Amino acid sequence: MALIKKAIKGRSADSAIIRVIGRDGHLEFTLNDKVPLPVVEKELRGYLARVEGRFEGGRVSLILGNRMMNVDQITRFRHILEDQHELILAGLSFGADALQHLLSAKTLPHIETPVPEKAKVEDVEVPTEVRITPPLKEPRDGDKPVAIEGQETILVKGTCRSGTTILNTGNVVVAGDVNPGAEITATKDIIIFGRLAGLAHAGASGAEDAVIIALQIEAPQLRIGPHIKMEDSVRNGKRSTKTPKMALVKGDTIVVKPFITRSVWKQEE
Repeated sequence: MALIKKAIKGRSADSAIIRVIGRDGHLEFTLNDKVPLPVVEKELRGYLARVEGRFEGGRVSLILGNRMMNVDQITRFRHILEDQHELILAGLSFGADALQHLLSAKTLPHIETPVPEKAKVEDVEVPTEVRITPPLKEPRDGDKPVAIEGQETILVKGTCRSGTTILNTGNVVVAGDVNPGAEITATKDIIIFGRLAGLAHAGASGAEDAVIIALQIEAPQLRIGPHIKMEDSVRNGKRSTKTPKMALVKGDTIVVKPFITRSVWKQEE
């Protein structure tokens, strides 16, 4: 599947989709609670259309923040996911205020939860999953780094295997390899402490000054802003594990060159 194209416009404060983490048939969306709901729905449809079929039958969790919503509005999200894209709405996460607002309604949306393999369906009582997510400035122990609203950089620890999707309105740092079949998208820079063999798109909101840095770059294609560099020109010459590589835009072309810190950016006086 082609690399995820620009999924968000403008700065992160104006983006409907703040963050997407996908792996092993599960997608987690962090949605901006300050953007009008019709804009959120439109961008969600657009994103899912671009990754059509990749997560078919997968489970989706929505982190909705402190947006005040009613059951009908949540049902519309479920319609987008389940009826239009054959995904399963498996979880909702609200801020404390939004949860109290929703609980004031007479009924809660019905969310499917996993059934243990050895249990019979008729013996399982399926509850509604609604988690309280209070506003946080620092991650708690055990929390995923994707649940912090306004966080500009996320750190992904470990290898991104095939099927992994990362999108962030800010920077993405991966402490590990990015394998073929994995996709990393960021509106700012992408830094990989390992081998980049999957797809990478830095500056996804149009920023041409974004960069991609990795210990090895063997990706089938690189994207920075609107520019694309394909496989033949990315994998140029012999592999080198001694010097990290950096991809950046020069003129109208993405170039890949050794990353030498003293020669990349001028130091501020």
